[in-house]
Amino acid sequence: MTVNKDNFYKRLEKIESKSPKGKKTVKRPRKQATTRTGYGRFAGIGVVILVLLAGGGAGYYFRANLSPVFARVKQSFTSLQAMNTVDPTTPKGDQTPLVPGVLREASLYGGFVHSPAVVSADSQDYLVADIASGFSVSSGSVAPKDLILFDRNTTCEFRAPKRSEKFYSVNLDYGLIKTQVRAFSDTEVASKLKAFIKWNMNFSYTGKAKLEKYLVSGKVNAVDVFVTDTTAPVYLVLQSFGVPVIWNVHTAENVKIAHIAVNSPGVSGVVLPVQNTPVEAINFKDFLISDKGNSSQRNAANKNSATFCDARPWRKPKEHWVQWIKADRSDGPYRNQRDTFFEKARAYDKWFRTVFGQGAEENLTEAEAAAHVLLGPLPKQRIPYRPLADSVVHLVRTDHVIVADETESKKQVFALQNAILDRITDGGFDKINPGYMEVTQ
Repeated sequence: MTVNKDNFYKRLEKIESKSPKGKKTVKRPRKQATTRTGYGRFAGIGVVILVLLAGGGAGYYFRANLSPVFARVKQSFTSLQAMNTVDPTTPKGDQTPLVPGVLREASLYGGFVHSPAVVSADSQDYLVADIASGFSVSSGSVAPKDLILFDRNTTCEFRAPKRSEKFYSVNLDYGLIKTQVRAFSDTEVASKLKAFIKWNMNFSYTGKAKLEKYLVSGKVNAVDVFVTDTTAPVYLVLQSFGVPVIWNVHTAENVKIAHIAVNSPGVSGVVLPVQNTPVEAINFKDFLISDKGNSSQRNAANKNSATFCDARPWRKPKEHWVQWIKADRSDGPYRNQRDTFFEKARAYDKWFRTVFGQGAEENLTEAEAAAHVLLGPLPKQRIPYRPLADSVVHLVRTDHVIVADETESKKQVFALQNAILDRITDGGFDKINPGYMEVTQ
């Protein structure tokens, strides 16, 4: 007899929808090789995508009024006002306080400090108004005045601090000031498209994935850094663990920034307080094949890399972290996680000492996420606030940079990825990914 498999599975899925949660009663089998070409044909798809991207040239940025993308392709926290934890389901970098008006929230890894609250080494409840004049909290994303692209370091080394310089270090997982900057590489585009094709060549009864769910993010949030120490020229190390950050550096009167070193997982940027301030940047992912497991496992994974550096900025756990508190209450996964963090933080400290001549905890100001950071004492006279909209950002060079609002930037990213997908699939993914066929038994 003739059986339409789609109708058959629809009936079974109706039964499943009435089943208890977590129990799956039916799963559509993968299609047989006779009904599709199979993923094997696209085993080298990442290389193909990168070749297509490279053919269009790199190093550009868009504003909302420019031509479509493809036309250019042819880029210790201790002072808490409340102990409510950050919602883990909200995308990182897009957090808002769970309780209106609460600016400082406990979190697994040290705390979220929302604008206009400021993170400082002395853990005081400072606000931006205590430090700067003319500041107002932004309700939306901000576009910088302009971008200047510069090349990141090809080795995981920086100019060493001098004895005459005062050393300051900032280490955050995320920045909380939203910007309209997206920056990403050809490699990231290729990785997303490869994952999209792989899923759709092997999807089960859950159905095909939409390209919109496989768009490169590339979002770059910002952090204000207020430097007020006038006792010596300042050597500044700015680190982000989770996502890239634009560091908007503000200086009090008579402060001199001698050097800025940036360590991030991608395309970070800096607003220089004075033109021609020396700045260097690395993407720690350039030097890290794998940072999973303990030190011996990481060394085994990275031993064949001539460029390996243990440069991902792990922070040493502190007693006020929710992770630490949960670890002390049980012998479960949080204790294991804390031990892993300690081990990886020691490895990072070893690299840090080699490069900067002092430990990673030296003169460190840290949090899981923040919008504003203070380095030094409260200034005698408040600093005139310079918003990102009035600033020129020195951004690490990459293949694709978009400056546009959320809707427009997503359109441009979709246009880029969809155009590449059309080219590698001879005019459309559906041609190589047909629907289910009726079979005769």
